[in-house]
Amino acid sequence: MPPKLLLLVPFLFCLLLNSASFADQPDGNLSNTAPKQNILKRLADIFDPYFSYRHRFLWENQTGEPKTRVGEHRIIAGVRVRPHEDALITVGISSGGEDPRTTNHTYARKWEKPEIRLHQLNLKLDPVKQLKLVGGKFSIEEAFWSPSTVLWDTTIAPLGGTATVSHEFLDQLGAWLSGGYLAVKELQHKKKPPQLLYAQGGSDYKSGDFFSRIALAFFGTTNPKETAFKFSEGTNTKVCPSMKNKYRFNVLSPSLEAGVKELAKGYVPYAGVFIQAAHNLSAKSKNSALITGVTIGSQFAPEKQGEWRAQYEYKYMQADAFMDTFTDGGTNKKGHRFAIEYSPINHFLMAVTYYRNREVTGSRNLHQILEVDGEIFF
Repeated sequence: MPPKLLLLVPFLFCLLLNSASFADQPDGNLSNTAPKQNILKRLADIFDPYFSYRHRFLWENQTGEPKTRVGEHRIIAGVRVRPHEDALITVGISSGGEDPRTTNHTYARKWEKPEIRLHQLNLKLDPVKQLKLVGGKFSIEEAFWSPSTVLWDTTIAPLGGTATVSHEFLDQLGAWLSGGYLAVKELQHKKKPPQLLYAQGGSDYKSGDFFSRIALAFFGTTNPKETAFKFSEGTNTKVCPSMKNKYRFNVLSPSLEAGVKELAKGYVPYAGVFIQAAHNLSAKSKNSALITGVTIGSQFAPEKQGEWRAQYEYKYMQADAFMDTFTDGGTNKKGHRFAIEYSPINHFLMAVTYYRNREVTGSRNLHQILEVDGEIFF
């Protein structure tokens, strides 16, 4: 375990004891058993551990390239501590290999060198109902909303801060505005590490079983032009012979999602569609992307026995529509994604995902990936 993580142990221990010691005491006096019960109850209220283990079989085939068959496993573990009703501290670690963008540890003919990484270390505050603040190292999903993982790989955990202001105008209508500053390790460069600035505004509408969400986001990066990053898919346009990025990335991205719950007498819990686009204002060409898809079954990943979800997604992403470091699979691709997920028992998920893509420009060779997952979690 990294030395920095060890410093958190006494901090969390003291936090738990202090929180427990301030449990409510009716008359200032308790019986011998009452203090113990209050302490245990308080600890249960503020101490929320989480864990997941996923094993994956991955098969990959690309025209003109050798077929690939590998195994991958991923471990994520941590604890959420709530010292106050308006504050939440999250500390988590994860497995990893050679690429910091992924938490997977891969086995082909031999295992990658294993790593234990700090996955999350953040503080969330809700000082008032309409305001949420997050700071530290957190999931990208805490920063902004994206209906698809094509633009944003959700395993990436940036370091930075974000603020979200929200307001409900009516029982059916709400709106939010968020913005922040992210220092992403995956973008680090020796001379001048670029940073990511973003802002997103959106609105939610609910009426009975119908739900919709619309949003517009802007993403701007500092100094990505004429720099070369160690961890990249290599699909953005480069400048030869240095192989550095040709363009900056200042991207507008609108998104829309709509769905209905409880269809077919409840046999289909949810059915929805989404569309997401991206346009890089700094690139002269090859600067647009379009992603659309359908979800049937559970609106979110299945967690309980009998829950299921089926998804289809189509993407068309030109080479410089977005920074390829963040994407799930790189840019300059068009194709399909099919996924089926099922939970046969509580806290266990089975999934099969199939990708079928070709390059937008270039060789246009067929690229296929099949992933078969089994995951336990709590």
